[in-house]
Amino acid sequence: MIAMLAVCAGVLVSCGDDDDEEGGLVGTWRYTDTEDDYWDQIVFNSNGTFVWSDSDGDIDPGTYSVNGDILILFFSENGETEEEKMRFSIKGNALYLYFEDGLGGYEDEPEIYYRR
Repeated sequence: MIAMLAVCAGVLVSCGDDDDEEGGLVGTWRYTDTEDDYWDQIVFNSNGTFVWSDSDGDIDPGTYSVNGDILILFFSENGETEEEKMRFSIKGNALYLYFEDGLGGYEDEPEIYYRR
């Protein structure tokens, strides 16, 4: 009986909200700006890679990691590895990205990407 309770407790704990972990990011997310007829799309893969593309035809592959509520993207630009950090949260099918503000913090207003 105790073993059964331990298993049930483990199942309940493992079913908690893990949206802010890497596994919650896996999938395709799209931001759309209808006023400018523009979209951004990020595909996060379970192996820690991503591809960021947009309606202008830009395609930027790279790798990512998560540290708490900070998403870190690593990609190559002009032969050099670049790093971009942003705060993030996931609520339902929405990914909220708060980009760096250039002053050592993060923007107050997020760009919202929706799961596709």
